[in-house]
Amino acid sequence: MDKFPRKRSAFKEWIEGRNKELQDFIANRKISYPELGEQLDCLWHDIDDGKFGETAKTGNFYTELKAVKDKYPSG
Repeated sequence: MDKFPRKRSAFKEWIEGRNKELQDFIANRKISYPELGEQLDCLWHDIDDGKFGETAKTGNFYTELKAVKDKYPSG
């Protein structure tokens, strides 16, 4: 992150840049997730295949969402 500006004239430009970065991050992360119906279908198939506990981390539901979380970490 850029250094916080000390002059008022630079602050507006600085804050607009930070807001744009945040909005881009949110938009990119949101559109990267599969559609909700597809997520639920993956979850259903993983449950039907008996993927629970540590094996759940090998299922499509987990791996699809994990890929997005890894690409766009939130914290």
